Amino acid sequence: MKKHFAIAILLILVFAVSISAVLAETPFSQSFDTLGGIVTFGRYEQDGNEENGPEEIEWVVLDVKDGRSLLISRYALDTVPYHTEDINITWGKCFLRSWLNSDFLQTAFSDYEQRFILETEVDNSQKQGLKRWNNWKKTKGGKNTKDRIFLLSYLEANQYLGVTWHGEENPSGQAEMTEFLRQKTADNPYYRDTLEDNPEYGFCTWWLRSPGYLQNLVAQVARLGVLIAGNSTSEDVAIRPALWLNLNAAIKKDGDETVKINGIVYYNTKKAIPVEPDESVIVNEELPTDGSLTDEKITAYAFIHEEQLGDILVCLIDGEWYQFIATERVGQP
Repeated sequence: MKKHFAIAILLILVFAVSISAVLAETPFSQSFDTLGGIVTFGRYEQDGNEENGPEEIEWVVLDVKDGRSLLISRYALDTVPYHTEDINITWGKCFLRSWLNSDFLQTAFSDYEQRFILETEVDNSQKQGLKRWNNWKKTKGGKNTKDRIFLLSYLEANQYLGVTWHGEENPSGQAEMTEFLRQKTADNPYYRDTLEDNPEYGFCTWWLRSPGYLQNLVAQVARLGVLIAGNSTSEDVAIRPALWLNLNAAIKKDGDETVKINGIVYYNTKKAIPVEPDESVIVNEELPTDGSLTDEKITAYAFIHEEQLGDILVCLIDGEWYQFIATERVGQP
């Protein structure tokens, strides 16, 4: 029995290493704390074919600090007016802020994913909108807000993407449209130009949250990637949502099932362990769970400890052993 158990441990460890290597190549295992990295999180319609469902959203990592990561969508995802009335407006009272934190949040992210999006105090002070026009600094940005989804300010767009009011083409500030957005704007003369007629085709103007040089105008990043200001009611300007992600929470890496034991979440590799652990290591006590995997499915579980890899969790589910790896602490027991 001991010999078989030793073989089981060896096979499990080899399996864990091989699975870890596979995970390192998948989008969900990409590092959310690598500046400039591209990661995937959430889903939104992008290919223009609603029958095949929404596509994974790609994000650019702009900043990492204090266990959190600032993300902005890699592509312009949709066109939504900043506000519905042509009046003096600030970010805190605009329609687009409400839409991002309700419609977009609920559409793009599952309840599970929403738990990792931080509610952040968003700075709307006048310094966020300075530059170019002398009286821009007199335009009020409104009170700070607490948002889960927001837009970059001008100052942030300048800091992270090099957006300025002057200069020529700035590729870092350009926003490429998805196929869904191209189809949506196909009848709009502003975007209708063919690639041959206009080399800017495929890029669009996108909103910032800062006010313009007048209170009823809003800062935007033009197709060339430079700062402009436009009417808040425009339906032609695109969105590039931004958010702060909690790096201390678990991000789903592989498989559909999760198990939480004493505040640690384990992710299913969705592959059965080739051999069963020795009965002496099976724990039959009640297993608190989280996610789609319920404790009714689990008849036993075990921890196999290895110094380099830590605890490897195996669960007996519907008569087969499955391995769970990639642990992240998300709370106290």
